[in-house]
Parts: sequence; structure tokens; C-alpha cells
Amino acid sequence: MAAIPALVLLLLWQAVEPNLIHSLVMAQISDTYVTQFGNADLLYSQIGNIARGITQTDDAVLLAAADHYQTLNHLGTTLRFTAMTALALAGLAFGWRSLRLRLRAAIGSKT
Repeated sequence: MAAIPALVLLLLWQAVEPNLIHSLVMAQISDTYVTQFGNADLLYSQIGNIARGITQTDDAVLLAAADHYQTLNHLGTTLRFTAMTALALAGLAFGWRSLRLRLRAAIGSKT
């Protein structure tokens, strides 16, 4: 039971994070550059490939965007881990407190 809120958070995070990273990475690139590249989705895919080391480039704009992409991914991973751990521990503490109160009541009614 203690893990359910953490799992819900994980599912929500997985649904929101990719779109948020996409928006933040693409927001730092000028519309002119996107137009010159031809396709925004292809450009974002290229940035992801550069960030993962699959593709190499000397283009300063793409390198900066790839660095930003990596930073956001690392930040997202750290925040997700921290939030899920805190939520799971809070659920565990709540469950333990509830169980302790029930056990106390059960023991008290026997005496």
C-alpha cells in the first residue's frame, strides 16, 4: 500500500517529463534555426542522438541544445528518484502509524 502513491507519481512523471524536456530544449533554439533545419521533430531527434553520443557534430547550437537536453534528463532522474523515495517513505510512515494505532487498540481491548 505504501508504494501506490509513488507508482502513481512515476506514471504521471513518465507522461509529463518527455514533453516538458522537449519544450524546454526546443525553446532555446531560434525559430530561424528550426526553419533552416527543416523539421522540428527531426531536429529534436538529432539533439537527442548527439546527447546520447550516437551522432557527432561541430554545430554550436546543436551542442548547446544537447548539453541542455542531458542536464534536464539528469535533473529529471534525480528529482523523480527523490520525490518517489520521499513519497514511499511518507506512505510507509503513515501505514506504520496506522498499524501501530490498530495494534494498540487491539491489545488494549484484550486486557
